[in-house]
Amino acid sequence: MLVLTRKEQQTIRIGDEITVVVGRVANGRVRLVIDAPVDVSIDRGEVWQRKHESAPTPTVE
Repeated sequence: MLVLTRKEQQTIRIGDEITVVVGRVANGRVRLVIDAPVDVSIDRGEVWQRKHESAPTPTVE
């Protein structure tokens, strides 16, 4: 795991195609601006977890 410290308006690059910008920090919240190709799925952690909990389990015959 990589841990980075950034200030408002500073960026993080992930590979050649993904940029994450710290948009704003206020009241204990961070606004992130993410620029990524349309085929990259981006979800908040709790949304990702719900999607994977409700995903149908493949059946083996």
